[in-house]
Amino acid sequence: MSFLLAGVLALLGPGFDDVSPNLPNGVSKSRASTAGLTLALAGNSDVLYAASLNAGIWRSDKGGPWHQLAKSPPCSHSIAVDPRNPRHVAVGERNGFSIDIRLNHCGLWESFDAGESWVYLFDPLVVPGCDSEAVPSVSFDDGSNLYAATSVGIAIKRRGDARPSFWNSPKSAGPVTSISSCGGSTWARTRTVLFRTDDGGRHWLTFGIPTSVGPDRIQFSSRGDAYSLAATPTTVVMPCVLVPGNKDNRNSLIAFDVSANRWFTKTLASGNGTGLGGRRFAKSYPGNLLYGAAQEIHQSQLTASSTPESSTLFDMPVQTNWGGPYGSPPHEIHSDTWDMHLDPNFGKGDSAQAWIACDGGVFASSPVLRDSGLSSSRLFNHRWLPHNDGLHTHHIHTLTALELPNSRQARLAYCTSDNDAFYFDPELGWMNEAELGDVNWTAGDIGNPTLALLVRRSAGFAMLTAFRSGIPKGANFVEDQRITIDDDDAFDGPTSFACIQTLKGEKLAYPLLDAVRLVNLPLKTYDGPGRLAPVPGPLGSAKPSIALIRNRAFAANPDANISKFAGWSVERQELPAGTNAFWVSGGHEHPVYIVFAAGKLYRSDNGSWQQLAGESDGRAFKILAGNQYGPAFLNPFDSRQIYVLATDGVKASSDGGSTFHDGRALTEFLTENGRFPIASGELTGNGRGVILATRANSTATLAHMAFDRSNPRHVVACSPFTGIFESSDGLHWSSLRSRLPKPLSAVVSVSIANGDIYAATEGRGVFRIRR
Repeated sequence: MSFLLAGVLALLGPGFDDVSPNLPNGVSKSRASTAGLTLALAGNSDVLYAASLNAGIWRSDKGGPWHQLAKSPPCSHSIAVDPRNPRHVAVGERNGFSIDIRLNHCGLWESFDAGESWVYLFDPLVVPGCDSEAVPSVSFDDGSNLYAATSVGIAIKRRGDARPSFWNSPKSAGPVTSISSCGGSTWARTRTVLFRTDDGGRHWLTFGIPTSVGPDRIQFSSRGDAYSLAATPTTVVMPCVLVPGNKDNRNSLIAFDVSANRWFTKTLASGNGTGLGGRRFAKSYPGNLLYGAAQEIHQSQLTASSTPESSTLFDMPVQTNWGGPYGSPPHEIHSDTWDMHLDPNFGKGDSAQAWIACDGGVFASSPVLRDSGLSSSRLFNHRWLPHNDGLHTHHIHTLTALELPNSRQARLAYCTSDNDAFYFDPELGWMNEAELGDVNWTAGDIGNPTLALLVRRSAGFAMLTAFRSGIPKGANFVEDQRITIDDDDAFDGPTSFACIQTLKGEKLAYPLLDAVRLVNLPLKTYDGPGRLAPVPGPLGSAKPSIALIRNRAFAANPDANISKFAGWSVERQELPAGTNAFWVSGGHEHPVYIVFAAGKLYRSDNGSWQQLAGESDGRAFKILAGNQYGPAFLNPFDSRQIYVLATDGVKASSDGGSTFHDGRALTEFLTENGRFPIASGELTGNGRGVILATRANSTATLAHMAFDRSNPRHVVACSPFTGIFESSDGLHWSSLRSRLPKPLSAVVSVSIANGDIYAATEGRGVFRIRR
């Protein structure tokens, strides 16, 4: 296999073409962003760093395009920059997923060359009693001393030392969750205690965090509260929830008056926005205190004489469309914020550079204010522009690739959470829909490149796209039109809806998509007054049962509430009890179905159902459910080929499921010879001891498989732990890990089109490996 430069794509490194959308510093049509979730920011206008989930650290020089730092820590979570040297960076990681936690090699990292190379400074597991490698917070003080939060105290690396130590760590009352340095002091916290040092960590003062202030009970129960701390010379601030009464859904804070040694609380006017996404946080900078509220960020400007309660905590915020109410138009910022960072020179002279990290990547303050004559030191007065050129951090759930005739190119469609769906045409480039928001899955027929389906469930929204190249004759939709494919959310995801794949050379053509779906009969849709009522005809009067229904011209009547399921008919009924997923193979004329029901697989070639073998090499196996694609993978071009993820590894069949054998080679690749577990669930971000900033769908150790339409024996498998693996015969496997972007990201979806492999990740966008 050779790896060549694609004509319309930029080659980022050996082995892969990065095909992620790249619309420099612009939003394609709407709030949808070409970059995904960004966790944290550090640096200045010359050297800016961004920590991403599952893609390490990225750097932008002098406001230019971002590039991934290939040697950066893969589980990066927190980041800080030395105020004396912007090329001196420290990163704390979350835990990884190795069965033996010591093999994750996570903890505290340091770079002195702006992230080009890294030194593994510290593994928290070396501290007696520690059972977590998570470092949720890192901070440099003004003397370039480095502090790192761990579950058993604070690691301190003084300027000039080679390694950090715990010799002077304060005795913690639980895991240390956040550290903040200001002036000559550094503060740290647990859920119950504050610590302060004024001499570089040699000595610490301890202050108990109260459980109540006056009538208010204090809880750190909203996302981010317990991991946030901001310190100024006069005030220490932490977001919190105040109860009882209606304060429990307000943006509130508990603050410590340093000079008076007194606690007080404040409640803002806005509601807690973390229910939509993002986190709450507090941060301090010289003369500025920030309060992030997930959908808005408040600023308090402080002076040397400011007293905590007399200062304006807080003024008009920078806000997304979901912020407020404040009686002012929102800023053009993607929703769900995770961090905000001010340039160290912010407020000095004309300097007013600031950045926001959110589900849509990074947004930067504009030198052009919202109105002329306003103060640039107030963040509210700024316009905000996306700063996402080169930042390929989309969290993708499913990827659909469609072969174009007489071309080596393919059309692509993929979905993201909170970033809508993106689709690509070689002639038109990348486009996106802008109405669905949290898009969950996509579907299409690789042999019919005209259409792709983009679905958001459980809201029930979906869209069809013709890649803006003309709606096919007979279709009944327009681009960007919301449709409802079903009003019953009992079945969801790519294992509940499938387009039958057109075999190579198959003469039957289905230009409007030949679709099959899993449903509960009788079918119901909403009528004019908004009541759920049975549809006309047999599908609305059938006895209660689970069935597969089929529509050979899906795009002709795609909206169920309008068409009342016109064009659909029962394809298979009397399905095994408990059926909750299906797969189809064999083309349009003689489709073969497999269903997953109550832990077992069943096959139907002609109407009746036969249970597939439950043994592999003479031993019974238990199927591992929970994956958005699996647990079975049926070759859509050859129904004899089936793969199943069991609790003890991959099982493979080459005779349609009559017999299975252990796929030991693939299992060893997926788990790296047992280093990683065979599991299903949230496998793209370990939330222990950190804020789990993920929007991932459920996946599994065997996340997805793809089969080659031109050569059905050519198969590709992927794992969120270990990357992509390829086989030319279904028996012998090789790793493509060396061909993937570094650091390795969680690969969750793969496709093969014209022999090329397309891969989608949770956090590193989409890329192609070319034949």
